[in-house]
Amino acid sequence: MLATMPRIVFLASALTAIVSAATVVDFRSRGIEAPPPRTVTAPTSISAPGIVEGATEAISLRPEVTGVVVQRLASIGDRVQQGQPLLRLDDRTARLAVQSTQAQLASAVAQRERLINGARSHERDEAQALQRAAAVRLSLAETSLARIEHLETQRAVAEQDADDARSSVDALRAELSAADARLAMLE
Repeated sequence: MLATMPRIVFLASALTAIVSAATVVDFRSRGIEAPPPRTVTAPTSISAPGIVEGATEAISLRPEVTGVVVQRLASIGDRVQQGQPLLRLDDRTARLAVQSTQAQLASAVAQRERLINGARSHERDEAQALQRAAAVRLSLAETSLARIEHLETQRAVAEQDADDARSSVDALRAELSAADARLAMLE
């Protein structure tokens, strides 16, 4: 009996393998496929009645700006709505920055208007007078330099005086150039 036991186990195993293989061949020959796996989608939101409470009484708030709290608008246990202010911060620095920016804007607008409208007549008159005065001083300095250079050739004047006269003419030419530029800008 012991000798037949391994045969029975062998025959049972072989029979099981044959039946399994025949079942697979039968399903494939009929075109039956295993059903596709089911997909489960999780809901994007859950609605339920109740009270939402934090894990602790201390709830972290993350404001967009930092500052000193000057007024608390909600107390512990109050019902609040989304977007409802909870605190009021000290805004003096921000208000001063806004006022400063508004002043800069007003100054820029005034400067733009002055550039569009041109300079006032008395500013143009003043620039013309300064330009004429610079031209007259230059003319006198050039005449004086010509005399000094003539005397320098005869060794009747010191070299220092001739150098001073040349420097004076150069400085007056620069002054006349600046006066011309200012007048051109105003006109």
